[in-house]
Amino acid sequence: MTETRKPGVSLHDHIMGYDDITSDTVTVPQWGDVVVEVRSISLDERNIIVKQSRNKKGDTDLGKYYPRLVVATCFDPETGERLFTMQDIPGLERKSSAALDRITKLAAKLAGVLDDEDEENEDDDEAEFASAAQKGVDAAGKDSSSTQIFGSGSSSLSDSDTR
Repeated sequence: MTETRKPGVSLHDHIMGYDDITSDTVTVPQWGDVVVEVRSISLDERNIIVKQSRNKKGDTDLGKYYPRLVVATCFDPETGERLFTMQDIPGLERKSSAALDRITKLAAKLAGVLDDEDEENEDDDEAEFASAAQKGVDAAGKDSSSTQIFGSGSSSLSDSDTR
């Protein structure tokens, strides 16, 4: 990912054409030691997730935010296909919180809202993660003009989807 700018290419064109979506894998022992690929999300995707996770007061409901983040970031490392859809959210909400925490922590790290220092702090891990995730949510703002992410069809997440 450290591709240098080609001669004659403007800085703007280099930045706009640069693939800056990163990924990493996480082993989830709660699911039989399966390996899940977690990909970073774009600002547009994050804004949509945040917008869909607002309660009536306009505050972020982390209970809505976390499962949407899992849907947005989880892929099969062998096929590259998305693991979950919006229709899976009720089932994900019944899965082990420890399993989902492993995924959402990596997603937050890839998004730049959780750094290695936050991850190493085991004393108040849940509060640290919620605080870091809230920072990322707050940074996304309360408004988004985006209408759809996660591809097309029934697996898409659009502004009109509700929980």
